Amino acid sequence: MTLFARIAADPGPFVAVLDRWYDAAEDPATIRLLVDRGPARTGT
Repeated sequence: MTLFARIAADPGPFVAVLDRWYDAAEDPATIRLLVDRGPARTGT
């Protein structure tokens, strides 16, 4: 069973994770953390 088939069969847990990611993405502290660890900082 592929990941996509699993999501199609039972989207609940995946939707919950995505909701959490979106909430985190809107949090200024998370954005600052991502910027600090971004490609520009690591030189890659």
